[in-house]
Amino acid sequence: MPLVDFKELTSDVITGESSEAIRARVSAAHDIQVQRFKSAKLTTNSAMGAKQVRECCKIDSESRG
Repeated sequence: MPLVDFKELTSDVITGESSEAIRARVSAAHDIQVQRFKSAKLTTNSAMGAKQVRECCKIDSESRG
């Protein structure tokens, strides 16, 4: 990752996503997680084992390289 320029870091100009947009994105991800684990005894992605990861996080051939 490149270093962030000091002027950009200390600027009063706000750029990037708004808190509202981030909140909506996080809420949508949470809803997906709740649906994913609705029939399991899990509540978070971090509690997934290898089997659940293979089932829920399939990697397509393009991503495999």
